[in-house]
Amino acid sequence: MSRPHIVPRVRWPWLLALLGSSLPAQVRSAGTAAAGGSITIDVAGNDATVEITAPGQGTRSHRVPPNRRVVVPVPNVPPGSVLLVSVGHGLRGQGVLVEVVP
Repeated sequence: MSRPHIVPRVRWPWLLALLGSSLPAQVRSAGTAAAGGSITIDVAGNDATVEITAPGQGTRSHRVPPNRRVVVPVPNVPPGSVLLVSVGHGLRGQGVLVEVVP
């Protein structure tokens, strides 16, 4: 499993591909996921929620349990779509990009 690229959260997802981060990773996830399946997200910080942003479907929040590992459903979006998995807000927000595969 390849290590995902960690980037700070920004308002425009296309800009995420251009940015890098030297901050410690607060959220980790696989780089790909199947549409309609599920994905496991590891949260290292003390954030209470994880947000999943899907194109055309908006943002959904999921509570982080005490074990800091969240299993969330992947929305039914077309293959090739990119999901933004993020934690935190403002300057301390971080996210990872997850590509949806068939």
